[in-house]
Amino acid sequence: MDIIKEALRYIGSSATSHEGKRLRQGICQCLIKLARNTAHNRKLREYMFVSIMRSFIDRSVRAVSERPDNIPPHPTEAEVCVMELYLPIIDVVLRSPAFEPQGRSSDDTVSLFRNFWFLMIVRGYVSHPDCISKFDSIYTHIAVATPMLVLSSSTNYLEAEIDTNTVIKQVAQDASQHNLLRQKLLSIVPAQGALIKSLGIPQIVFLLAIYYIETARAR
Repeated sequence: MDIIKEALRYIGSSATSHEGKRLRQGICQCLIKLARNTAHNRKLREYMFVSIMRSFIDRSVRAVSERPDNIPPHPTEAEVCVMELYLPIIDVVLRSPAFEPQGRSSDDTVSLFRNFWFLMIVRGYVSHPDCISKFDSIYTHIAVATPMLVLSSSTNYLEAEIDTNTVIKQVAQDASQHNLLRQKLLSIVPAQGALIKSLGIPQIVFLLAIYYIETARAR
């Protein structure tokens, strides 16, 4: 497990040299092989999922927050590169009969799935043509594996808990981005325009995430 931790620490680094990129790609391939060779080890699979998903979210948020005064409206090349490294590993980790997050998930696992989808929605990863062409099949598989995004112990979730979500706070700061997200939801349920206009951005992101997950599952 220490090896996995060190591997992810290097993958998550910001080194941009050609040698560094090749080494990160090699490490990712090793993690994919490890995941395939330990398909029936639930404990290791859970550890890999939590570690890899957390590293991916942290690295993706960092790629955006490195440009706080000029967050681009669409995924950048740097963000796509991060996805190319992490998403294939996440996909393989979830393809295990021993690890079924839909059936039983810890609070930490649910939180990571939630932050993953919030990031996908806010940054447009699930709607941008370049990302769809590269990752659509992986998105679908992750959607199928996704548990309920609300914990059974949650109370007043839409009004309180997601208002403090760190992913939304860090990557959804621009007013034009807020308008774009609101318009996306309006295009899906135009009859609920008055209600949607009264919702905050965290609630809109949550509803868009649920819509995308269920749509992907139905395909």
